[in-house]
Amino acid sequence: MKFYLKDSSGSCAVDPKGAEIIHSQRHTFYNHAHCYVEEYLPADKRLYVLGYLDTRHHLNTEVAIQKEVKTLITEWKANPTKMLLRFDQDRSGKMTCKSGKKRGQKRGARWK
Repeated sequence: MKFYLKDSSGSCAVDPKGAEIIHSQRHTFYNHAHCYVEEYLPADKRLYVLGYLDTRHHLNTEVAIQKEVKTLITEWKANPTKMLLRFDQDRSGKMTCKSGKKRGQKRGARWK
């Protein structure tokens, strides 16, 4: 069964199918003539996972990316001074593109 690990850097899904589990808790109980054994990873304990991380998931859809970009641009526009400090590379008071041209210079566009 898939589970999720979460820390200060984010979260990731772990699919332990086929994994070698070095340490787990074991609980044995009996019900009538049957013996049951449960092995599990206890919650809130340190866990070391070694494997492949696949970042291609449902959150990287085009719609999700567009929404994230829109949110970021909205935050930037809410504080034009802070935005200018970040993107005014030559400190001329106007946003500068990586090419050194002022924003809108190439196409005549305006930052709104």
